[in-house]
Amino acid sequence: LWASLGVGLGIAVYAGLPALGFSALEGLVQRHLGLFQLLGGLVLLWLAWSTVRSARGGGPGSSETAALPTGGNAPRSSPFQTLLSGLGITLINPIAMVFFSAMLPTVLASGWIPGFVLGVSSGVALVMGVYCLLATGLRHVLTSPRAMRRVQGLSGLALGVFGVLTLWQGSGAVWS
Repeated sequence: LWASLGVGLGIAVYAGLPALGFSALEGLVQRHLGLFQLLGGLVLLWLAWSTVRSARGGGPGSSETAALPTGGNAPRSSPFQTLLSGLGITLINPIAMVFFSAMLPTVLASGWIPGFVLGVSSGVALVMGVYCLLATGLRHVLTSPRAMRRVQGLSGLALGVFGVLTLWQGSGAVWS
């Protein structure tokens, strides 16, 4: 839930930039899109590596977490740290940058900036809320260490694929 709030806050920042008069940011993002993509790709690869590593040795039920007084649950980040993680990932997300850069002229021309910010933020909140409800509903299915290792492994693989694709796109934009 806290990570979802961070993602929503990041989306609201992007959506609200026109209201703050940051139309010059569009040019900056467009000029340096390749660098943003490279940074985003590296972050995704780091997340992929961390996720796969935790699936192999640091997941629930492993020797690292079995001795924890919390009944085997892995240590958790504070809500504020989790919110900042969601915010940071969203702010360096090249897809979000491209989307909002592409939308910026239309939003500015329409003059409907508050409605755009409210609509986008509400949409993200709704989607993230549904994700949280689904995760809560599936919690009983994902309680076994084996299931969690599979989820973490697949998540790490997906993050790695997206990281490589983002690096590929970023390198093409930087070298062209």
